[in-house]
Amino acid sequence: MKTLAGSTSYTNMVMYRFESFEAAVTFYNSEEMIELRKFSSQVIEGFATVIPGHSETESVVKSGYFTR
Repeated sequence: MKTLAGSTSYTNMVMYRFESFEAAVTFYNSEEMIELRKFSSQVIEGFATVIPGHSETESVVKSGYFTR
């Protein structure tokens, strides 16, 4: 990844594509991912984010998901 503004020490990114925003959130909160995060947080530094697809943005924003 290339930073266009601001600063970050992160130079790599892993992205997953899902059928929907809800599917991504469900995957991230699954038992398997919770177990994986326990390990990965000990060996890597980084962050996780979820971004709605272009066609989903309006409905996700209106749902209030980002203001909870």
